[in-house]
Amino acid sequence: MTIPPRLGPPPLPLPDPRAYGLDRSRRLRDRFVQGAVTNATVHTTGAIDMVRAVFEAVRLPLPRLPRRRWRKRRPPA
Repeated sequence: MTIPPRLGPPPLPLPDPRAYGLDRSRRLRDRFVQGAVTNATVHTTGAIDMVRAVFEAVRLPLPRLPRRRWRKRRPPA
């Protein structure tokens, strides 16, 4: 599987420090495309951290949903 090269100017740094891992992941992906690094560069823990960073970055703009409280069902009469 090949990843297409990024078109346009390089992305600006992300303003939220929690999204640093996402920015690091994007830079590493661009280096993969250029052939500057191999998949051996990322260890298992690094890959897990990168996936976690993506999920946290996606979660940032989403509104927090209220928790639904479940009522116990009453037995049929």
